[in-house]
Amino acid sequence: MLAEGSSRTAAAAHGVAIKEYKAESTDFVKRVRKAASIINSALSSGIEFYVKDTIDPREMWEILRNKLTFVDNWSLQRTLKRDFYKMSYDGKEPITTYINSLQVFQQQLQGTNNEVSNDELVNRIMTSLPASWEQRLITLDDRHDLTLDDLE
Repeated sequence: MLAEGSSRTAAAAHGVAIKEYKAESTDFVKRVRKAASIINSALSSGIEFYVKDTIDPREMWEILRNKLTFVDNWSLQRTLKRDFYKMSYDGKEPITTYINSLQVFQQQLQGTNNEVSNDELVNRIMTSLPASWEQRLITLDDRHDLTLDDLE
């Protein structure tokens, strides 16, 4: 009788352990799916294709890290530099907003072979302003020590 009772207790304990395992497993799967969903929702369509068939968030991060590391990714650096040069000031927003947008590119390219120096940033701003800025540009053009503060 004792052996039969202890085997029932062991079976009951085993059954509880299986239920706990299933509950934890289900919770883990939910968290993995949620993590993958969050990663996907944060990606732009241009980047999303790198991980479109991946469901493991750890694998997603690894793929994204390898594909999007700025220092080693020449294609991404060139794309950022090209976008930097495509921007122009339309006069609809404050000049500081435009300058801040260009500075984001400068910061993203910092430490790469395609860095944007402060002089290059100032030159980009000076050459991308509309005709309505012509008088101010003439005044600023003669200065050899031109800074961002002079443009704001």
